[in-house]
Amino acid sequence: MSLASAKYGANIKLDTRDVKRFEENLKKFDKLTVKKRRKYMEQACKFALGATKKEMKKNAGRIKKTGKLENSIESSAIKRTGYGSVAGARTGPIIRGKGKRRAFHAHLVELGTKKKLKTTKKQGSNFSFFGTKVGRWIKTNKINHGSMAQPFIEPAWQATKDKVRKRMRDKMKKILDDVRKEFSE
Repeated sequence: MSLASAKYGANIKLDTRDVKRFEENLKKFDKLTVKKRRKYMEQACKFALGATKKEMKKNAGRIKKTGKLENSIESSAIKRTGYGSVAGARTGPIIRGKGKRRAFHAHLVELGTKKKLKTTKKQGSNFSFFGTKVGRWIKTNKINHGSMAQPFIEPAWQATKDKVRKRMRDKMKKILDDVRKEFSE
């Protein structure tokens, strides 16, 4: 399960009060525990975000430095218990933890970095560095740092957000049908 944060929270966060019909239908099955109902809600959310995840990976693949960004994109469940319990899903790059698939730089790629101008302190001195693109030593008295934003998350969400509700509705119907069959046997 991923850690939730304010900035990189769930793409879809379903408050069980918002999807009353689905929850009420699940409650009709007496043997279905809260844990199982939450599991079904998470399944529906993850399924709904499948197209977004696919689009996100495609967009990240276009950036293509090492492929680490594309490999870090995952869907994970988000749970909160208590009053107004929440079951949802988050799709995006893994930015926390110690795993090999973690892409700690994902937000820098998505949002870009602030442009910074670095100049030499002394009047006659220069910065010197080897330019790999030009294949020679470069001397200059100022360097522009910073990177442009290369969004891959937001365009994926904008392209697929209309499909999410329909996919969720379809998955919820399938889950209810499966549960109905399971209890009728």
